[in-house]
Amino acid sequence: MVTPAKTVGQQTPAANVVRSPDRAVGTPTTTIIGVGIDTSRYDHCVAFLNDQLQTAAPELQVVESAAGYAHLRQRFVKLVQ
Repeated sequence: MVTPAKTVGQQTPAANVVRSPDRAVGTPTTTIIGVGIDTSRYDHCVAFLNDQLQTAAPELQVVESAAGYAHLRQRFVKLVQ
């Protein structure tokens, strides 16, 4: 089953977002990053947006190959850090 993509202006369920003004210092928070992939036959363009729909990381051109997908994985790992 495919989950439909969120549309602009649609709210994220509160259960998925951690926002607490009185949280303890050093407590991790959740950061939302949207990933959009524009596909074509031989390569893909990947965009990364934050919850304000601003660029969270530079766009990435991904060649459809093991090396291209490894580069995409590296970008995901970098975003998590």
